[in-house]
Amino acid sequence: MRRKLFQPVIIIISGLLLIAACKKKTKTEVVEIPATPGRPSVTTLAVDSISSSSVVLSGQITREGNGDISTAGFCWSDEKLPLVDETPTNYQFPDNKFRYRLTGLKPGTNYNFRAFATNEKGIGYGEVITFKTLEGWKKLEVTPNTQLPLFNDMISTGTKLVGLGYDAIYTSADNGLTWSSSSNSLMGSINCIANKGETLFAGTSSGLYVSNNGGGIWIPATNGLPGNNSISRLHVHENYIFAANTYSLFRSADNGVTWAATTFSNSFDYIVGLASQGSSIMMHRGYFTYQSDDNGASWSQVSSTQNIYPNDFKGTANALVAINSQQIYRSTDKGKTWINKNLSGYFSKLTTSGNNAVVYGNSSNGIYISFDGGDSWFQNNGGLLGTTLNSCVFHKNYILASTYYGLYKLVLN
Repeated sequence: MRRKLFQPVIIIISGLLLIAACKKKTKTEVVEIPATPGRPSVTTLAVDSISSSSVVLSGQITREGNGDISTAGFCWSDEKLPLVDETPTNYQFPDNKFRYRLTGLKPGTNYNFRAFATNEKGIGYGEVITFKTLEGWKKLEVTPNTQLPLFNDMISTGTKLVGLGYDAIYTSADNGLTWSSSSNSLMGSINCIANKGETLFAGTSSGLYVSNNGGGIWIPATNGLPGNNSISRLHVHENYIFAANTYSLFRSADNGVTWAATTFSNSFDYIVGLASQGSSIMMHRGYFTYQSDDNGASWSQVSSTQNIYPNDFKGTANALVAINSQQIYRSTDKGKTWINKNLSGYFSKLTTSGNNAVVYGNSSNGIYISFDGGDSWFQNNGGLLGTTLNSCVFHKNYILASTYYGLYKLVLN
Protein backbone atom coordinates (compact mmCIF):
# COMPACT_ATOMS: atom_id res chain seq x y z
CA MET A 1 0.00 0.00 0.00
CA ARG A 2 1.30 3.42 -0.82
CA ARG A 3 2.32 5.38 2.27
CA LYS A 4 0.79 8.81 2.95
CA LEU A 5 1.90 11.44 5.42
CA PHE A 6 -0.55 14.20 6.32
CA GLN A 7 0.11 17.00 8.79
CA PRO A 8 -2.98 19.27 8.96
CA VAL A 9 -3.16 22.67 10.60
CA ILE A 10 -6.26 22.70 12.71
CA ILE A 11 -8.23 25.94 12.60
CA ILE A 12 -9.89 26.66 15.93
CA ILE A 13 -12.93 28.93 15.71
CA SER A 14 -11.19 31.30 18.09
CA GLY A 15 -8.38 31.55 15.57
CA LEU A 16 -5.70 29.36 17.22
CA LEU A 17 -3.92 26.95 14.91
CA LEU A 18 -3.26 23.35 15.79
CA ILE A 19 -1.17 20.84 13.91
CA ALA A 20 -1.74 17.15 13.69
CA ALA A 21 -0.26 14.32 11.66
CA CYS A 22 -1.83 11.16 10.31
CA LYS A 23 -0.31 8.35 8.27
CA LYS A 24 -1.67 5.26 6.66
CA LYS A 25 -0.58 2.01 8.24
CA THR A 26 0.85 -0.59 5.91
CA LYS A 27 -1.75 -3.12 7.07
CA THR A 28 -5.19 -3.00 5.51
CA GLU A 29 -7.08 -3.58 8.76
CA VAL A 30 -7.63 -0.81 11.30
CA VAL A 31 -5.69 -1.37 14.52
CA GLU A 32 -7.56 0.21 17.42
CA ILE A 33 -5.72 1.60 20.44
CA PRO A 34 -7.09 -0.01 23.62
CA ALA A 35 -9.44 2.18 25.64
CA THR A 36 -7.65 4.14 28.34
CA PRO A 37 -9.54 5.85 31.18
CA GLY A 38 -9.21 9.63 31.06
CA ARG A 39 -8.47 10.02 27.37
CA PRO A 40 -10.38 12.72 25.39
CA SER A 41 -13.83 12.24 23.92
CA VAL A 42 -14.17 13.52 20.34
CA THR A 43 -17.05 13.92 17.88
CA THR A 44 -16.52 13.88 14.12
CA LEU A 45 -18.72 16.54 12.50
CA ALA A 46 -20.19 16.58 9.01
CA VAL A 47 -18.04 17.72 6.10
CA ASP A 48 -18.82 20.76 3.96
CA SER A 49 -17.57 22.56 0.82
CA ILE A 50 -16.96 19.30 -1.03
CA SER A 51 -15.34 19.64 -4.47
CA SER A 52 -13.66 17.19 -6.81
CA SER A 53 -10.33 17.68 -5.03
CA SER A 54 -11.00 19.19 -1.59
CA VAL A 55 -13.26 19.16 1.44
CA VAL A 56 -13.53 20.91 4.82
CA LEU A 57 -13.36 18.52 7.79
CA SER A 58 -14.72 19.41 11.23
CA GLY A 59 -14.40 17.93 14.70
CA GLN A 60 -15.21 18.77 18.30
CA ILE A 61 -13.67 17.82 21.63
CA THR A 62 -16.61 16.97 23.89
CA ARG A 63 -14.52 16.04 26.95
CA GLU A 64 -10.85 16.80 27.56
CA GLY A 65 -10.41 13.85 29.92
CA ASN A 66 -7.77 13.63 32.64
CA GLY A 67 -5.06 15.86 31.25
CA ASP A 68 -4.45 18.77 28.94
CA ILE A 69 -5.14 18.32 25.23
CA SER A 70 -1.83 18.11 23.38
CA THR A 71 -2.88 17.58 19.75
CA ALA A 72 -6.01 17.34 17.63
CA GLY A 73 -6.61 16.61 13.98
CA PHE A 74 -8.07 14.27 11.41
CA CYS A 75 -7.12 10.85 10.12
CA TRP A 76 -8.27 10.11 6.59
CA SER A 77 -7.87 7.50 3.87
CA ASP A 78 -9.46 6.31 0.63
CA GLU A 79 -8.95 2.76 1.92
CA LYS A 80 -8.88 1.81 5.60
CA LEU A 81 -8.81 4.42 8.34
CA PRO A 82 -5.29 5.24 9.57
CA LEU A 83 -4.22 5.84 13.17
CA VAL A 84 -2.22 8.69 14.63
CA ASP A 85 1.43 7.80 15.07
CA GLU A 86 3.06 11.23 15.34
CA THR A 87 2.26 14.08 17.73
CA PRO A 88 3.64 17.62 17.32
CA THR A 89 4.00 20.49 19.78
CA ASN A 90 1.42 21.14 22.51
CA TYR A 91 -1.33 23.70 21.93
CA GLN A 92 -4.23 25.06 23.97
CA PHE A 93 -7.92 24.53 23.11
CA PRO A 94 -10.05 27.43 24.47
CA ASP A 95 -12.82 26.44 22.05
CA ASN A 96 -13.48 22.80 21.37
CA LYS A 97 -14.34 22.87 17.64
CA PHE A 98 -11.69 22.62 14.94
CA ARG A 99 -11.68 22.53 11.11
CA TYR A 100 -9.29 21.75 8.31
CA ARG A 101 -9.46 22.09 4.51
CA LEU A 102 -8.14 18.86 2.99
CA THR A 103 -6.84 19.25 -0.57
CA GLY A 104 -5.25 17.05 -3.23
CA LEU A 105 -8.06 14.47 -3.24
CA LYS A 106 -9.08 12.29 -6.19
CA PRO A 107 -12.34 13.10 -8.05
CA GLY A 108 -15.30 10.77 -7.57
CA THR A 109 -13.66 8.89 -4.70
CA ASN A 110 -15.00 7.70 -1.34
CA TYR A 111 -12.94 8.74 1.69
CA ASN A 112 -13.18 7.79 5.36
CA PHE A 113 -12.14 10.20 8.07
CA ARG A 114 -12.49 10.80 11.78
CA ALA A 115 -11.40 13.47 14.22
CA PHE A 116 -8.98 12.75 17.06
CA ALA A 117 -7.44 14.41 20.11
CA THR A 118 -4.70 13.32 22.49
CA ASN A 119 -3.75 13.93 26.08
CA GLU A 120 -1.32 12.20 28.42
CA LYS A 121 -3.81 9.34 28.89
CA GLY A 122 -4.06 8.48 25.23
CA ILE A 123 -5.93 9.17 21.99
CA GLY A 124 -9.65 9.72 21.62
CA TYR A 125 -11.30 9.17 18.24
CA GLY A 126 -14.58 10.42 16.83
CA GLU A 127 -16.96 8.44 14.69
CA VAL A 128 -15.98 7.38 11.18
CA ILE A 129 -17.66 9.45 8.46
CA THR A 130 -17.56 8.67 4.74
CA PHE A 131 -17.79 11.30 2.02
CA LYS A 132 -17.39 11.22 -1.74
CA THR A 133 -15.64 13.90 -3.77
CA LEU A 134 -17.33 15.36 -6.83
CA GLU A 135 -16.59 13.85 -10.20
CA GLY A 136 -14.77 16.89 -11.61
CA TRP A 137 -15.28 18.64 -14.94
CA LYS A 138 -16.34 16.50 -17.89
CA LYS A 139 -16.18 17.65 -21.50
CA LEU A 140 -19.64 17.81 -23.02
CA GLU A 141 -19.92 15.90 -26.27
CA VAL A 142 -22.14 18.13 -28.39
CA THR A 143 -23.77 16.81 -31.55
CA PRO A 144 -21.19 16.32 -34.35
CA ASN A 145 -20.89 19.13 -36.89
CA THR A 146 -22.22 21.68 -34.40
CA GLN A 147 -19.79 24.59 -34.67
CA LEU A 148 -20.14 26.47 -31.40
CA PRO A 149 -18.41 29.77 -30.73
CA LEU A 150 -16.69 30.70 -27.51
CA PHE A 151 -19.63 32.00 -25.46
CA ASN A 152 -19.12 35.42 -23.87
CA ASP A 153 -22.04 34.81 -21.51
CA MET A 154 -24.53 32.07 -20.69
CA ILE A 155 -27.86 32.05 -18.87
CA SER A 156 -30.41 29.43 -17.86
CA THR A 157 -34.19 29.82 -18.06
CA GLY A 158 -34.60 26.64 -16.05
CA THR A 159 -35.62 24.67 -19.12
CA LYS A 160 -33.22 26.12 -21.71
CA LEU A 161 -29.60 27.17 -21.93
CA VAL A 162 -28.79 30.39 -23.79
CA GLY A 163 -25.28 31.26 -24.97
CA LEU A 164 -24.02 34.59 -26.26
CA GLY A 165 -21.61 34.29 -29.19
CA TYR A 166 -19.77 37.12 -30.89
CA ASP A 167 -22.47 37.71 -33.50
CA ALA A 168 -25.39 35.46 -32.54
CA ILE A 169 -27.34 33.95 -29.65
CA TYR A 170 -27.56 30.17 -29.31
CA THR A 171 -30.16 28.13 -27.43
CA SER A 172 -30.25 24.53 -26.23
CA ALA A 173 -33.26 22.61 -24.92
CA ASP A 174 -31.35 19.37 -24.19
CA ASN A 175 -28.83 20.48 -21.55
CA GLY A 176 -26.23 21.63 -24.05
CA LEU A 177 -26.00 18.55 -26.29
CA THR A 178 -27.38 20.39 -29.33
CA TRP A 179 -27.61 24.12 -30.05
CA SER A 180 -29.42 26.29 -32.55
CA SER A 181 -28.55 29.82 -33.63
CA SER A 182 -31.06 32.50 -32.66
CA SER A 183 -30.20 35.85 -34.20
CA ASN A 184 -33.15 36.67 -36.43
CA SER A 185 -33.89 40.42 -36.51
CA LEU A 186 -31.08 41.33 -34.10
CA MET A 187 -29.16 44.44 -35.12
CA GLY A 188 -25.68 45.49 -33.97
CA SER A 189 -23.17 43.63 -31.85
CA ILE A 190 -24.64 41.77 -28.87
CA ASN A 191 -23.41 43.00 -25.48
CA CYS A 192 -25.49 41.10 -22.91
CA ILE A 193 -28.36 38.66 -22.42
CA ALA A 194 -30.88 38.03 -19.63
CA ASN A 195 -34.14 36.22 -19.03
CA LYS A 196 -37.29 36.73 -17.00
CA GLY A 197 -38.80 33.30 -16.96
CA GLU A 198 -38.87 32.11 -20.55
CA THR A 199 -38.75 35.66 -21.98
CA LEU A 200 -35.30 36.48 -23.36
CA PHE A 201 -33.64 39.91 -23.55
CA ALA A 202 -30.63 40.92 -25.64
CA GLY A 203 -28.77 44.20 -25.22
CA THR A 204 -26.98 45.25 -28.39
CA SER A 205 -25.08 48.26 -29.70
CA SER A 206 -28.30 49.26 -31.50
CA GLY A 207 -30.70 48.90 -28.56
CA LEU A 208 -32.70 46.30 -26.66
CA TYR A 209 -34.48 43.28 -28.16
CA VAL A 210 -37.08 40.94 -26.63
CA SER A 211 -38.03 37.38 -27.59
CA ASN A 212 -41.14 35.65 -26.26
CA ASN A 213 -40.64 32.40 -28.16
CA GLY A 214 -37.25 31.19 -26.95
CA GLY A 215 -35.18 33.26 -29.37
CA GLY A 216 -37.01 32.40 -32.57
CA ILE A 217 -38.06 36.00 -33.20
CA TRP A 218 -36.58 39.14 -31.65
CA ILE A 219 -38.59 42.36 -31.40
CA PRO A 220 -36.93 45.75 -30.72
CA ALA A 221 -38.01 47.42 -27.48
CA THR A 222 -38.51 51.11 -28.25
CA ASN A 223 -41.34 52.31 -25.99
CA GLY A 224 -39.55 54.50 -23.43
CA LEU A 225 -35.99 53.63 -24.46
CA PRO A 226 -33.76 56.03 -26.41
CA GLY A 227 -33.51 55.03 -30.06
CA ASN A 228 -30.39 53.32 -31.40
CA ASN A 229 -28.74 53.46 -27.97
CA SER A 230 -26.34 50.76 -26.82
CA ILE A 231 -27.47 48.58 -23.91
CA SER A 232 -24.52 47.25 -21.93
CA ARG A 233 -26.11 45.58 -18.87
CA LEU A 234 -29.34 43.74 -18.06
CA HIS A 235 -30.66 42.63 -14.67
CA VAL A 236 -33.88 41.05 -13.39
CA HIS A 237 -35.17 42.01 -9.94
CA GLU A 238 -38.49 40.61 -8.73
CA ASN A 239 -41.08 41.69 -11.35
CA TYR A 240 -38.82 44.20 -13.09
CA ILE A 241 -36.23 43.99 -15.83
CA PHE A 242 -33.51 46.67 -15.81
CA ALA A 243 -31.47 47.83 -18.81
CA ALA A 244 -28.43 50.09 -18.51
CA ASN A 245 -26.25 52.00 -20.93
CA THR A 246 -23.10 53.80 -19.84
CA TYR A 247 -24.72 56.32 -17.50
CA SER A 248 -28.50 55.71 -17.58
CA LEU A 249 -30.80 53.05 -16.18
CA PHE A 250 -34.27 52.04 -17.40
CA ARG A 251 -36.83 49.60 -15.99
CA SER A 252 -39.86 47.69 -17.23
CA ALA A 253 -42.62 46.01 -15.26
CA ASP A 254 -44.35 44.40 -18.27
CA ASN A 255 -41.66 42.10 -19.69
CA GLY A 256 -40.07 44.81 -21.80
CA VAL A 257 -43.14 46.23 -23.53
CA THR A 258 -42.79 49.68 -21.95
CA TRP A 259 -39.82 51.32 -20.22
CA ALA A 260 -39.21 54.26 -17.90
CA ALA A 261 -35.95 55.94 -16.89
CA THR A 262 -34.92 55.82 -13.23
CA THR A 263 -33.46 58.95 -11.66
CA PHE A 264 -30.43 59.30 -9.41
CA SER A 265 -27.70 61.82 -8.75
CA ASN A 266 -24.05 61.66 -9.81
CA SER A 267 -25.04 60.56 -13.30
CA PHE A 268 -21.52 60.73 -14.75
CA ASP A 269 -20.29 57.62 -12.94
CA TYR A 270 -20.12 54.55 -15.17
CA ILE A 271 -22.61 51.81 -14.21
CA VAL A 272 -20.42 48.85 -13.27
CA GLY A 273 -23.08 46.36 -12.20
CA LEU A 274 -26.54 45.61 -10.85
CA ALA A 275 -27.31 43.03 -8.18
CA SER A 276 -30.22 41.89 -6.03
CA GLN A 277 -29.84 41.47 -2.28
CA GLY A 278 -33.09 40.38 -0.67
CA SER A 279 -35.80 42.89 -1.55
CA SER A 280 -33.21 45.56 -2.39
CA ILE A 281 -31.62 46.19 -5.75
CA MET A 282 -28.01 47.35 -5.60
CA MET A 283 -26.03 49.28 -8.19
CA HIS A 284 -22.31 49.99 -8.33
CA ARG A 285 -21.23 53.16 -10.10
CA GLY A 286 -17.64 54.32 -10.06
CA TYR A 287 -16.36 53.79 -6.52
CA PHE A 288 -19.80 53.89 -4.89
CA THR A 289 -22.66 51.51 -4.13
CA TYR A 290 -26.29 52.64 -4.41
CA GLN A 291 -29.39 50.99 -2.98
CA SER A 292 -33.06 51.02 -3.94
CA ASP A 293 -35.82 49.54 -1.79
CA ASP A 294 -38.66 50.53 -4.15
CA ASN A 295 -37.70 48.49 -7.22
CA GLY A 296 -35.51 51.21 -8.69
CA ALA A 297 -37.89 54.17 -8.41
CA SER A 298 -35.43 55.99 -6.12
CA TRP A 299 -31.82 55.44 -5.09
CA SER A 300 -29.60 56.36 -2.16
CA GLN A 301 -25.83 56.12 -1.86
CA VAL A 302 -24.64 53.51 0.63
CA SER A 303 -22.41 54.99 3.29
CA SER A 304 -19.18 53.00 3.22
CA THR A 305 -15.70 53.49 4.62
CA GLN A 306 -14.20 51.51 1.72
CA ASN A 307 -13.87 52.38 -1.95
CA ILE A 308 -13.72 49.39 -4.27
CA TYR A 309 -13.88 49.57 -8.04
CA PRO A 310 -15.15 46.17 -9.20
CA ASN A 311 -15.26 44.88 -12.73
CA ASP A 312 -18.20 42.64 -11.81
CA PHE A 313 -20.75 42.81 -9.02
CA LYS A 314 -23.54 40.33 -8.23
CA GLY A 315 -25.77 39.13 -5.40
CA THR A 316 -26.18 35.75 -3.74
CA ALA A 317 -28.93 34.64 -1.37
CA ASN A 318 -27.21 36.18 1.65
CA ALA A 319 -24.48 38.54 0.42
CA LEU A 320 -23.03 40.74 -2.32
CA VAL A 321 -19.91 39.58 -4.14
CA ALA A 322 -17.61 41.84 -6.16
CA ILE A 323 -14.41 41.12 -8.06
CA ASN A 324 -11.64 43.52 -8.94
CA SER A 325 -8.76 42.06 -10.93
CA GLN A 326 -6.97 39.94 -8.30
CA GLN A 327 -9.40 40.58 -5.44
CA ILE A 328 -12.72 39.06 -4.37
CA TYR A 329 -14.86 41.06 -1.95
CA ARG A 330 -17.94 40.08 0.06
CA SER A 331 -20.50 42.24 1.85
CA THR A 332 -23.32 41.08 4.14
CA ASP A 333 -24.62 44.59 4.89
CA LYS A 334 -25.51 45.71 1.35
CA GLY A 335 -22.18 47.33 0.57
CA LYS A 336 -21.54 49.23 3.81
CA THR A 337 -18.48 47.10 4.52
CA TRP A 338 -16.51 44.75 2.29
CA ILE A 339 -14.30 41.83 3.29
CA ASN A 340 -11.38 40.96 1.03
CA LYS A 341 -11.28 37.16 0.66
CA ASN A 342 -7.56 37.25 -0.31
CA LEU A 343 -7.62 34.60 -3.05
CA SER A 344 -4.79 34.29 -5.55
CA GLY A 345 -5.63 34.66 -9.24
CA TYR A 346 -6.77 37.01 -11.96
CA PHE A 347 -10.55 37.21 -11.92
CA SER A 348 -12.52 38.95 -14.65
CA LYS A 349 -15.95 37.33 -14.40
CA LEU A 350 -18.43 36.31 -11.72
CA THR A 351 -21.53 34.09 -11.90
CA THR A 352 -24.01 33.52 -9.07
CA SER A 353 -27.17 31.49 -8.48
CA GLY A 354 -28.91 31.29 -5.14
CA ASN A 355 -26.14 30.88 -2.57
CA ASN A 356 -23.67 29.53 -5.14
CA ALA A 357 -20.97 31.57 -6.84
CA VAL A 358 -18.05 30.97 -9.18
CA VAL A 359 -15.26 33.38 -10.13
CA TYR A 360 -13.03 32.82 -13.11
CA GLY A 361 -11.10 34.46 -15.93
CA ASN A 362 -7.72 34.21 -17.59
CA SER A 363 -5.83 32.78 -14.63
CA SER A 364 -3.32 30.01 -14.11
CA ASN A 365 -4.92 29.54 -10.68
CA GLY A 366 -8.15 28.44 -12.31
CA ILE A 367 -11.68 28.53 -10.95
CA TYR A 368 -12.94 29.17 -7.43
CA ILE A 369 -16.41 28.06 -6.31
CA SER A 370 -18.44 29.00 -3.23
CA PHE A 371 -21.56 27.33 -1.85
CA ASP A 372 -22.09 29.75 1.05
CA GLY A 373 -22.61 33.11 -0.62
CA GLY A 374 -18.92 33.87 -1.12
CA ASP A 375 -17.81 33.33 2.47
CA SER A 376 -15.55 30.37 1.72
CA TRP A 377 -14.04 29.41 -1.63
CA PHE A 378 -12.35 26.33 -3.00
CA GLN A 379 -10.44 25.77 -6.18
CA ASN A 380 -11.78 23.24 -8.66
CA ASN A 381 -9.88 22.69 -11.91
CA GLY A 382 -10.09 18.90 -11.99
CA GLY A 383 -10.75 17.54 -15.47
CA LEU A 384 -10.45 20.86 -17.29
CA LEU A 385 -8.15 21.27 -20.26
CA GLY A 386 -6.53 24.56 -19.33
CA THR A 387 -7.63 26.82 -16.49
CA THR A 388 -9.46 29.58 -18.38
CA LEU A 389 -13.25 29.85 -18.48
CA ASN A 390 -14.83 32.40 -20.79
CA SER A 391 -18.31 32.09 -19.27
CA CYS A 392 -20.32 29.70 -17.13
CA VAL A 393 -23.87 29.18 -15.90
CA PHE A 394 -25.58 27.28 -13.08
CA HIS A 395 -28.17 25.00 -14.69
CA LYS A 396 -30.18 22.40 -12.80
CA ASN A 397 -27.64 20.49 -10.65
CA TYR A 398 -24.44 21.44 -12.48
CA ILE A 399 -22.25 24.22 -13.83
CA LEU A 400 -21.74 24.47 -17.59
CA ALA A 401 -18.61 26.31 -18.72
CA SER A 402 -17.52 27.60 -22.12
CA THR A 403 -13.76 27.28 -22.70
CA TYR A 404 -11.35 27.49 -25.61
CA TYR A 405 -11.46 23.69 -25.73
CA GLY A 406 -15.24 23.28 -25.73
CA LEU A 407 -18.05 23.01 -23.19
CA TYR A 408 -17.36 21.42 -19.78
CA LYS A 409 -19.84 20.25 -17.15
CA LEU A 410 -19.35 20.05 -13.39
CA VAL A 411 -22.01 18.13 -11.45
CA LEU A 412 -22.67 19.66 -8.03
CA ASN A 413 -24.66 16.91 -6.32
